[in-house]
Amino acid sequence: MSRFLSDSFWTVCWEKSAARRDGCERKLQAIAVLGGQQAILGRGHWDADALRDIVRDYTLETLADSDAVLVVDETGFLKQGKASCGVGRQYTGSAGKITNCQIGVFASYVSRHGHAFIDRALYLPKAWTTTGTVWPGLTCRTLSAF
Repeated sequence: MSRFLSDSFWTVCWEKSAARRDGCERKLQAIAVLGGQQAILGRGHWDADALRDIVRDYTLETLADSDAVLVVDETGFLKQGKASCGVGRQYTGSAGKITNCQIGVFASYVSRHGHAFIDRALYLPKAWTTTGTVWPGLTCRTLSAF
């Protein structure tokens, strides 16, 4: 099962299609004709939180171990402009300095049976959470509870 979690969806889908003949192959061929992976990621309508919940449940069921640990890490994504949600001048270890970037926080479940990402969040700088701040042209979902 750790192979499922570490390889791409496409490889697993092709393998399952060959093994179970569940029609996955035809679906992937149709997607390739319509624009490939970009069509799914860029123009498709999907719920990232629902997918995260499915992966998390599958991971906890499949990789469960009493000695497992939760690993939490932040990663900086360097940005040139300010057109992406959460971009601001902040410290990132990726650059080793304060620079324009986004900060993502990721949680991974790790056991002797394998590992998988089970959650993620975008860290928003204080300027993004100030009441009354308007960011024209940007769509950024925030949690009002924070």
